[in-house]
Amino acid sequence: MAETNKKLKEITERLEQGVKEIFTSERYTEYLDTMSKFHNYSFNNTLLITMQKPDATLVAGYQAWQKKFNRHVKRGEKGIQIIAPTPVKEKQEIEKIDPDTQEPIIGEDGQPETEIVEMVIPRFRVATVFDVSQTEGEPITELDVPELTGSVQFYDIFMEALQDISPVPVRFMEIDGEAKGYYHQTEKYIAIKTGMSNLQSMKTGVHEVAHAILHDNDVMDADGIIKGKTAKEVEAESIAYIVCSHFGLDTSEYSFTYIASWCESQNMKTLKASMDTIRKTSAGIIENIETKMHELEMERPIRETFHREDVILHLSGSMGSEYAYDLVENMTAEQLQEKVREYVSRLEQKEITGDEKSLEEFLEDRGAAITVLYASDGVGENYPIHFFDVAYDADTGSAYFSELTPKEQAEMLVEKAEFPRTIFTEEEKAFVMEYAETFPGQVERLNDLVWDMRESYEEAGANLVHEVIQAARANFPTTELPEERESTMQYAHRLIEAAETASHENFTESQRNLIVNFAYKMDDRDEVLGLVNRMLTANRGDRSEVMRSLVHETEAQMDNFPDGKIGFTEMHEAGIRLEHMYPLEKNRAVELYREGAEVFLLHGNPDNPEQAGQILAETENAILGHDGIFGITEAEWEVHKEREAAAARQEKLEQDSAEKIDETLLLHGESRRFAIYQMDSGDEHTYQFMGIESAKSLGYTIDGKDYRMVYAAPWMPTITLDNIFERFNIDRPEDFRGHSLSVSDVIVINRGAEITAYYVDSFGFQELPEFVQQRMNMLEHNSVRAYPPVYKGTLEQAMGERDVDAYLDSRKLNLDCKKAIEEAIRENFDGLHLKQDAAKEVVERFGEERMNFVMANTIRELSHDGRFSRQNKDWAEHIEVPENVSRGRNLNLDYVIESHPAVLDGFIDMARAEIRMQRIEQAIGENEVTITAETRGYEAEGHNGTWHTVDEKEYAGEKFFLMEHDEFGSDVAGIIVAENGQLVAEDLWNGFDAGALEAVSEYLQENGTTLYDLTEFPKDSVVTLRSGQTLTIEEIQAVQKDTWEETMAGKNESGTDVRFNFHAVSEVQLPEGIKLKMPEIHYVDNFYVMEDVNAEGVVKVNRYESLDEAMQEYLRLPNNQEKVLGIQNTETMQESMDFIRCENGIDQLTHAYEQIGGWLNPEIYEAVNKMENMLDWNEVQIAYQIGKQYFTIQTAEDGYDYTFYNEDYQEDDGGIYDNPTIYVDEAASDILEDKGYSLEDAKVVDYEELMADVEEVQEEQMQRIQLEKNCPASIFEGFRREEAMQTYEGIAMQFIRSKGYLTIQATEEGYSFIFYDSDLHEIQSGDYDNPDASIQEAAYEILKSERMDDLECVKVDYKEFEEMTIQHSKDLLQEGELRATSEIGRDEAALNGLSRAEVERGVLYHAQGILEDMGLENEVELLAARVHGSRSREELYRDDSDLDVVLSYRGNIREDSFFNELNAHGIAMAGIKVDINPIAEERITLAEYMKESEAYLDQKEIEKLAVDLDNFSYEYDTYEYKDTVENREEQVEKITEDILNQKTGCLKDWLVEVSEESDIDSDVITARSLLSRLENAETLSIFTRQPEQEQPEATITFYVAECMEFPVMGEYHNNLTLEEAIKIYESIPADRLHGGKGIGFDLQDGDKDYSGEYELMCWDRVDRELIDMIPHYKESPLVQKAINDMEKYLNEKHGKVQEAEQTVEVKQEVPEAPVKKESVSVEPNREQNKEPAKGGKGELKKSVLQSLKEFQARAKAQEQKEMATEKSKAHKKGNVEL
Repeated sequence: MAETNKKLKEITERLEQGVKEIFTSERYTEYLDTMSKFHNYSFNNTLLITMQKPDATLVAGYQAWQKKFNRHVKRGEKGIQIIAPTPVKEKQEIEKIDPDTQEPIIGEDGQPETEIVEMVIPRFRVATVFDVSQTEGEPITELDVPELTGSVQFYDIFMEALQDISPVPVRFMEIDGEAKGYYHQTEKYIAIKTGMSNLQSMKTGVHEVAHAILHDNDVMDADGIIKGKTAKEVEAESIAYIVCSHFGLDTSEYSFTYIASWCESQNMKTLKASMDTIRKTSAGIIENIETKMHELEMERPIRETFHREDVILHLSGSMGSEYAYDLVENMTAEQLQEKVREYVSRLEQKEITGDEKSLEEFLEDRGAAITVLYASDGVGENYPIHFFDVAYDADTGSAYFSELTPKEQAEMLVEKAEFPRTIFTEEEKAFVMEYAETFPGQVERLNDLVWDMRESYEEAGANLVHEVIQAARANFPTTELPEERESTMQYAHRLIEAAETASHENFTESQRNLIVNFAYKMDDRDEVLGLVNRMLTANRGDRSEVMRSLVHETEAQMDNFPDGKIGFTEMHEAGIRLEHMYPLEKNRAVELYREGAEVFLLHGNPDNPEQAGQILAETENAILGHDGIFGITEAEWEVHKEREAAAARQEKLEQDSAEKIDETLLLHGESRRFAIYQMDSGDEHTYQFMGIESAKSLGYTIDGKDYRMVYAAPWMPTITLDNIFERFNIDRPEDFRGHSLSVSDVIVINRGAEITAYYVDSFGFQELPEFVQQRMNMLEHNSVRAYPPVYKGTLEQAMGERDVDAYLDSRKLNLDCKKAIEEAIRENFDGLHLKQDAAKEVVERFGEERMNFVMANTIRELSHDGRFSRQNKDWAEHIEVPENVSRGRNLNLDYVIESHPAVLDGFIDMARAEIRMQRIEQAIGENEVTITAETRGYEAEGHNGTWHTVDEKEYAGEKFFLMEHDEFGSDVAGIIVAENGQLVAEDLWNGFDAGALEAVSEYLQENGTTLYDLTEFPKDSVVTLRSGQTLTIEEIQAVQKDTWEETMAGKNESGTDVRFNFHAVSEVQLPEGIKLKMPEIHYVDNFYVMEDVNAEGVVKVNRYESLDEAMQEYLRLPNNQEKVLGIQNTETMQESMDFIRCENGIDQLTHAYEQIGGWLNPEIYEAVNKMENMLDWNEVQIAYQIGKQYFTIQTAEDGYDYTFYNEDYQEDDGGIYDNPTIYVDEAASDILEDKGYSLEDAKVVDYEELMADVEEVQEEQMQRIQLEKNCPASIFEGFRREEAMQTYEGIAMQFIRSKGYLTIQATEEGYSFIFYDSDLHEIQSGDYDNPDASIQEAAYEILKSERMDDLECVKVDYKEFEEMTIQHSKDLLQEGELRATSEIGRDEAALNGLSRAEVERGVLYHAQGILEDMGLENEVELLAARVHGSRSREELYRDDSDLDVVLSYRGNIREDSFFNELNAHGIAMAGIKVDINPIAEERITLAEYMKESEAYLDQKEIEKLAVDLDNFSYEYDTYEYKDTVENREEQVEKITEDILNQKTGCLKDWLVEVSEESDIDSDVITARSLLSRLENAETLSIFTRQPEQEQPEATITFYVAECMEFPVMGEYHNNLTLEEAIKIYESIPADRLHGGKGIGFDLQDGDKDYSGEYELMCWDRVDRELIDMIPHYKESPLVQKAINDMEKYLNEKHGKVQEAEQTVEVKQEVPEAPVKKESVSVEPNREQNKEPAKGGKGELKKSVLQSLKEFQARAKAQEQKEMATEKSKAHKKGNVEL
């Protein structure tokens, strides 16, 4: 209860806030929309729904959706919280009340009498509901609400219902002013303004009815209610909004801008009361209107009226006692007749029976919509009808309107046109009868007459009907000679006057002219009458849009005449009335003939115009020699128009393509160009020809989208803007298609380095900064598929052919294409998959040729890479990619795409598929035609001449046409084409024979026609199942696609009946030979396996593409978990479904998929069958725990094998259950019952884990015995964990067979271990986290975990082994094998418990972070780090010693600058300050540095030894020492010198003597230690140091190039002095090539990075600042002298006088020991610096980055364990603590 109250309190507080929030104009209408849908909900709940899901339409609880609607809430949907009443009944004792007096009843004791009553106590709880959009399942029946659109087609019935429910009368009347309506408080009526739209009248009516209900003054006074004007308007307008919204009326005009201010003046109680009043009142109005509308609807006819195109079907049977008249929609009368005939035919052939399928069902199956209008069961009995287009009597057969007598036809048409009331007079009806009998059989003509009369009556009454009759009577035949007959144009004039008089509406002058011109062109009175009627209708009210559309349609009909100078009037006057023939004058006839059209010479026949002569013109002279009228058939004219349109489209496409290519080269090319842009003329709203200031003052913005490129050409620096303006006004080029260059035109110039746009202003030119980017954006979205061609030649070839611009443009676009592909892959690859349309945009942008070139070039250059597919490599070999080598360099390498090869291979697949699709789309677009039975002159692809249709067939709803050659007919083979003009079959001699049908089948399959398009399998069909079995259908089989049952049947080859499911079918061959297949649609997106749905936290889900993989994983999982295998479907379906579930150890199909729609399809059906088979064949293994015992059962050959185990995993009992026919759960239940157990009491456990425990118990003892034998306890003797924790000493052992080693050290968490191979390489390391275990136990566990417990080993002295590994690391370095770290992973006391490798990785990590901060991670390569200095020698370091680390690198940063950055903020590890000394590999290798460092440390170690020897001799015999030694410092120096000179014989003898003769143990130990150190000192590297090599002498020469950008273009001279270079430079003309001539230097000073050529001067300019940016050149005396000499020469050349000559002193500086150094200097990276570090044997070593990652992981783990607060990480500047 407390929890419920808490929730209620929270939701109530939300309501309080929500009430205030909704009273804004935006949210208020949102709330009212919700109320319109939930008008029966309380105010609070309506508000809560608005706040949580304003788009909700129908809500219900979770259970209600399941029980009432058979739907379920989708997984993961969030519910809507509302307040639900939960009243409780309580018994209470209350006073008795007298029903008459309403006073308490007093008892005899004088006290009120009481009674026990049951009281209902109102309480509430928070309930959760869900909207229908959050559920799925069976469809929801639509709410029975009339659908009122903006046109308000139910206006009459709505207003009638509103007036009926109104408490006062509703009157329509004239109202002055702006008021639309009002409620009269005194006279009690509602007034609505006349002349308003239906929609506005309805809104006003509801608004005023709300006032009448709520705000009548008398009622409010009686009830004591006081409301302000604003409150009343809020209530009335809100109610109107809700009611209108509920009935689907447009509510967009409603505005509640005043609502917020009104809300502020009201308290919460008043607000809620008002909203509750609005809710209740609107709910009442809605319910009352709906009820009344339903009553009124039942009293109305089903159809208000009929239209000429409506088709009526009359059905009857049982000797006429049963009948129905149906409205048939989606079919014409002709189509209905055809379908009825088909139905009757199938009944006669007994393919169907009337009981199986009625005619209505038959028609609905073929797309018809049937509405019963009048029937014998009472439907429409108040409005009977007796007309039809087609009649079908079950007893007598079918009848058709065309078969009736003229009188019957006339009567039916009149009845249909008049329905539901009489509108024609008897005389008018009599004329219709007369007309029908005068023109018998002309049904269409009679139909037009009746409907023209009906429409004329509606538009202008009886007068216009009279004109219709008069016009029709004029067409009656007469035997008398006619007097001068009224022309159609005269008739049009008279008709206009009659229509204007009758309708009181006048046409405009342009409308009158249109009618008369139409009469001249068409010469058809019926057509003219129809036009007048439609124009009268359009003139009524404000229907300007309808009139514009009608005028446009009429003008288009007249414009369709092939000759605008002649109409049907002249043709008819000449005695020519030929159907489907347009008239032509001679000039137009010649023009059309020359364009390839067929033109006829027409000869009049006044006595019989329908038989006028027509002769096909064979020559142009025949046309010129004919003086009469010419003609062209309608079909020929349509063909000709299509040819003209196609030619126009092609011309425009070619123009657009040329413009796009020119603009692409202009905006994205490398060569220099200019272009002219002009606005399309004729747009009156543009700023064309305006100056820029004038345009801006009128509010215009100069925008690239207003322009079109009209010219483009190469640009030279000598061409100025004025040159361009002058040329394109005076001497325009022939290919210039624009107007003279004028104000508002734009000139764009690509100067190579920049592209600039200029507006041609009234005076001069103004730069347009945004124009170029605007055009680039337009170009990017230009859908025209036209692209600059790929230049297939080499650079030398381009130079030879003087086509360098084309080469450079193509090169630039190739590079852009490469980058675009790389960008597309980056944006569309998520780490696992590329998006499906990843390649589309790039292909659209660069086109097929360039995409193919760049992709194929990449594959061919990387042909060695096995990550490209064989198919793509084969494809690339067939793409033309010429070699392009210039001066030994392969320029095609510039176009190689640098994306990951495996991902790129997938992208190339997508790009090739997209290119193929574009080709198909282009082909379809070019060949878009429609073939009919009347087609002639068709040009078939791949066939000469033209073709015409001779036969037509329809298969699977598609039409196919057999065509013969127009010239040779049946003498050549025929073809079959589809309706869209696609060639289906050819070489046909026997029409639709077997070969043709096979081709038709292939066509249908390729175009998506499948088995799903069949509603039944016809008799004699042949079905092929997915299993390969073939069945014959002997009777029609209705296709059932929604059942899992095998409902269909056929006979196999042996004659046996076989039942099957539709979804098991692969192919069906229909009786006529057409084959249809099941579509290959992938409904399965993936199969998922959930490991344990009952697991706590997140359930682990694995997904697989194939069922085999998913089943393999599912069956692999232990069956003690409630695992699940399910299917995630594709977008065409919904969500996912569990198919197999493991419960109590048993795997079973859920069968839930059979109950939910959308899951039945071929792919799922096949998957379920496969699941069943795999479960049947799977070997079951289940383990149960029963109390303290265990029970296992598994399938065996003869049944099931079972075993019982005790709690110690010892086998107790077991056997075979020999009945393989029952399921495993039944077998397990029987076995357990025999033992007195029940399967319900058994708990499933992991079978594999149980078996592992059983095996482990058996193996454990054997392992222990073997370990103690191979690794004896003696190895661990003398190890003390507490001492070892302080000294970091451990144990070491060697494996006898492999000669490898294992060391173990104690740590706080337990032990750490390292395995070495026989060459002392670390091959494996790790931790054993159990500090309570002894080192022997730890060793055994480590050996077992590494599966080395079967190897024999011996003990090795740990100290000796430590020295061996250190020396081994040094030896490797000196041998040239460079590793990122020393790889010494053992913890050392000198490093406060860290290992050298850890420290070195930490420094590398820190350095990498510094480089990233500096942005130099791509410029500098870290090679290796090494610990050196005093802490690398146990004898040398002190507690306050720094930790020295040397860092070797390769790259363009100075050592001093790098040093400053590395040590700027200090770095510490394990409490020790770290000094990092970076060394550049170019200056000194790490091996050389370490050799020098070791020599230095040797020196220090010898000096330390000398001091210790001196101290020992002093302490051993102080008196003798003082007698013989005068100066101790000199004595130490002498001892040091003796050791260095290897004169230590006396020292050794003395130490041996002391160790042998002394009685003091400490002296003996010290003497022996010093003797050992003395002997070891003689092996130090200081005695084997080699002298350094001298550096080569620096030289400088010079070279001259005609084109400094591309030196291979033009003259090139090298190996010159500066004087020689200047002379050659001056001899080269300046304007020979586009590039600039210049002089460069070639410095050779032994530096492998900067030795070589570099530009010194170009275009008479030295860029000293650019050269000095490279420190190596700035510090080179030779380079600086060359710069000074060149500047001096240039100053003299240009006559410049320097006031003070500057000299530059350059000194070669050698960095000293680390001090505060200069900032970083960075140089361009060079290719020769990118060789990876290699070992002595040529193998690649572990990368620095890999080492960094390993160190990062380990450092992070150690930080979490050892540090109480978070420290800075090693890659950041500052202190680093490990």
